[in-house]
Amino acid sequence: MMINGAAFPDKEEVEARMRLLSHGGRPLGASGVSSGGASQSSVTLEPGVPFDLGCFNGKAVQIRLLPDGGYEWNGQPRRTPPEPGWVTVDDVLAARAAVVFSREEYQAITPVLGVIRGLYLVTRGIWSLELLNAYLAEFASPSSARDAVRRLGLDPDQPFTVNGYPLRLLGDRFTRWVPEE
Repeated sequence: MMINGAAFPDKEEVEARMRLLSHGGRPLGASGVSSGGASQSSVTLEPGVPFDLGCFNGKAVQIRLLPDGGYEWNGQPRRTPPEPGWVTVDDVLAARAAVVFSREEYQAITPVLGVIRGLYLVTRGIWSLELLNAYLAEFASPSSARDAVRRLGLDPDQPFTVNGYPLRLLGDRFTRWVPEE
């Protein structure tokens, strides 16, 4: 639909795209979570692929890791300004998503997102586990680490793998897990 020369989506198109943003606990296009048995689980995080982290205070949370090592999430997507006079469906959705989280909710969820980003950077060899643990000590908390692992669909009390990298959360520190043979 066009209004004053600007393209706007119709209601059905907006609703269809919103359903894609909150699709029920599975990453869009990612290999997802797989269980390796009672004592092990794994997840694959891919750059550019949205990953659903469940709900926070009843609001869907989704992260997308970026190839440059950053991330964006539906509470604060990285957007380029639209050309004057043009508003796209993505602009409308980004604006709607950006206002759903209060300042307090934003401050509570961003450390969890930072931990997930840190895990991804460790698995790519960009960060060391020591750097991730220093991040936890400075900017997050043990509960943020546990919440991040849970939101990835993993059990924080058991060994797990992220992108094939074996890890374990012991107290407030991540360690490399060496499977028993």
